[in-house]
Amino acid sequence: MEASASHRGEIEDLLAGILGASGFERPWPPERPLTDAGLDSVAVLELVAALEERFGIRLEGEDLDAQNLMTISGLERLVARKSA
Repeated sequence: MEASASHRGEIEDLLAGILGASGFERPWPPERPLTDAGLDSVAVLELVAALEERFGIRLEGEDLDAQNLMTISGLERLVARKSA
């Protein structure tokens, strides 16, 4: 998806800020689980708030599943869909 690819750098910036440089290394493989970098339930809450603020989107309950939040590619698809 072209639109989602344009968000990758911004998403990685958010993740680096939330997860810290020690766990999150760039570039992060798009399908590698973010739990490998330390993403946990508290970090997910921070990530949701950061995505909403950065992209001006509103994430609803159905958006908050592992398929959307656990990989860079899932986050890219989510942001692209909610931004459309």
